Amino acid sequence: MLKQSFFLFFFLLFLPQAFSLSVDLSIEIQKTETTLNYIVSFGENESVSSLAIEMPQNASVENVLGNRGEVPYEEAGDFIILRPDAKENGKTYLVKIISEDTSLQIYEKKAFSMYTSFNSEIDNYSVRIALRDNIGKIESVFPRTYKISSDGKFEWTFSNLNEEVLFVINFDEVYGLEDDSQDKTDTLLVLLLFIPILLFFLFFFFLLRRTPKQTQATQSPQVLPIKKETMPERNEEQVTPLEIQAQEESEKDPEKEEEEKAPIGSPEKTGDDNFEQLIHKYLTENERDVVQVVKKHEGLSQYDILNFLPALTKSNLSKIVTKLHNKKFLNRIKVGKVNKLHLGEKLEEKK
Repeated sequence: MLKQSFFLFFFLLFLPQAFSLSVDLSIEIQKTETTLNYIVSFGENESVSSLAIEMPQNASVENVLGNRGEVPYEEAGDFIILRPDAKENGKTYLVKIISEDTSLQIYEKKAFSMYTSFNSEIDNYSVRIALRDNIGKIESVFPRTYKISSDGKFEWTFSNLNEEVLFVINFDEVYGLEDDSQDKTDTLLVLLLFIPILLFFLFFFFLLRRTPKQTQATQSPQVLPIKKETMPERNEEQVTPLEIQAQEESEKDPEKEEEEKAPIGSPEKTGDDNFEQLIHKYLTENERDVVQVVKKHEGLSQYDILNFLPALTKSNLSKIVTKLHNKKFLNRIKVGKVNKLHLGEKLEEKK
């Protein structure tokens, strides 16, 4: 009994340290902008002097709030840097970031794609993604370990996270920015209310204009004589220049007109046709699959490709990427500890 009590006391004593640094990220994807809300909590015994949070490209920081209101922060490239106050235990930050490019890229690539990374290990990391507007039909979601909450959000939970995470939502069909069912419904309701009112005023205006004419006609009816005007006879030999031009145009050969309207030469091939022709000519099936994934998700890390091509192994993928890099079909750029893949010189102009 004494031994169990001592174990319980020891467990409770160190329980606050179990998750000393936790991050709760809530992402709201709308038609014109994406909002990222971070809740960063430093435990009482946390010794991290700074925390760098990766932001989407061209994103802006809306505000950073602490326990006592707004707090200063730093921006370095695509990272925002927080520095917890060592004098305050249990420090919590609320960070709000706005990105317009993230939402607009959905309509260009039919996919939402975003990396999240930190410069320190995160003991507890939870992510929620919500689609606030009717953007399109979802085809797939990555990472596949997600759960769907009761209000339709995609949720992930990570523990002891020390690497960047890629979140991808692929859409089978994306609705345009002008396609908004709610706006269409509101417009239809306005029309349904406006048309009867307009018809009523037109009917009333017609009656007001018609009544005086009818009374005047009944009081003083007048019969006006109709004069017959004879048109001068035209000599058949007298033909105007306009009639001659119309006759010449009507006598034109229709086949010559079609030849004059027809475009000269054959249409040039598009960039997509050249891209497909090039990879089918020089690459194997597996190599083509890897290039297609990189084209769709440029900046993807090497081993994230396995989530899209599960039939490949790590060793085969490494050999394929090295071969494509040497042939300049892919460009492998090292970012930190991870290799990011982009299309190489041979394909960059063809995509």
